[in-house]
Amino acid sequence: MLRIPFVDARIVSRFALSLIACCLCVLSPGALEPVFATEFISANGKHPINGLFGLPQPRTLLQIPAKDGKTATRFDFSIAHSNIFSGGRRGGERLLMDGETTRTSLFLSRRFSGCFAAGIDVPLVTHTPGRLDDFIETWHDWFNLPDAKRSRREQNQLELAYTNTNGDNPRELQIETQQQGVGDVAAFVDVGVGCLIPGRQAGPGSRLHRDRASLRLGIKFPTGHLTRLTGSETTDLSIEYTAAAKRRRLGQRQSLSWRFRTGIFAPGESSFFDHQESVVIFGSGVLDWRLNSPSGSGSSGTISGAQGLSLKLQIDAHSPMFDSRLTELGRWTAQLATGIAWQQDQKRQWQLSLLEDVVIDTTPDFVVYLGFSQSL
Repeated sequence: MLRIPFVDARIVSRFALSLIACCLCVLSPGALEPVFATEFISANGKHPINGLFGLPQPRTLLQIPAKDGKTATRFDFSIAHSNIFSGGRRGGERLLMDGETTRTSLFLSRRFSGCFAAGIDVPLVTHTPGRLDDFIETWHDWFNLPDAKRSRREQNQLELAYTNTNGDNPRELQIETQQQGVGDVAAFVDVGVGCLIPGRQAGPGSRLHRDRASLRLGIKFPTGHLTRLTGSETTDLSIEYTAAAKRRRLGQRQSLSWRFRTGIFAPGESSFFDHQESVVIFGSGVLDWRLNSPSGSGSSGTISGAQGLSLKLQIDAHSPMFDSRLTELGRWTAQLATGIAWQQDQKRQWQLSLLEDVVIDTTPDFVVYLGFSQSL
């Protein structure tokens, strides 16, 4: 029987069954929906502790408001692989994060009308010793970058450990062996901002599609396991506002656009982490430079056409998730993502991106992201 390293067949089987169930619930006949180029880089670039909670990653659902008001369904598959070496000791807190994390995600979204869309995200989380330590240390040496004392520790180890002896209830969490499991499932509902204005409805002949802004409500369910660091075992809520600019043409073949989001995240009360912040502010902004745009312009503010190559530059940030003196837990985070997107045709798009920490130690040292989108 073929065995794949770092993969638990039983967990993968449960993950596959969950995906099939999502497909059966979400998919039904509908109109084809193009995959647009002005999209976020949807990588989950948080480190293993912050990543436990349901702070929503930047993600583009189906375009709403929609001019024709038709239903549509979209499928997104992505893999984000990160390497981290970080930690410290402050007062009664001790943290060490040394290893690699792979987050495999299936995201299904459906537009039910010209004004509303919904999506569900099913992740598979894997923590391993990894194989990138030597490459990252060499990279830091080449460019004379700080290495957070990586060279003092043996390469390709896995240790994710947190201890808090403050207060009357000492807590300790430690992982030194490979872990894998279905993470916390999240669901989202989008509503077009223009749809909230009385007397306006999306549909044929409507001008509502010009409003290119939406509100998103999100909920994350406790389907993962804290002891495996695949979930926080809390129910988390979020609300965010997102908007995109109309694509502006640069010459005959190039065009430029941007999209941003800002929101508030409310984590559920954890039985392990007792120093959480009750509210977390987050935001993202992406600049999309399309190099070979077709000559037409889509009604949604994007360039229509079968193929196109885009360069992307994105910044993601959020306020601290914990009231902690540790840099990794108690500071604002900022992460820079650069990538390319290839729109294969009107229904398929590929993304490849690299993410680096801007505020040192608050996010993984290195994240590589591969994403695929398909209209159904």
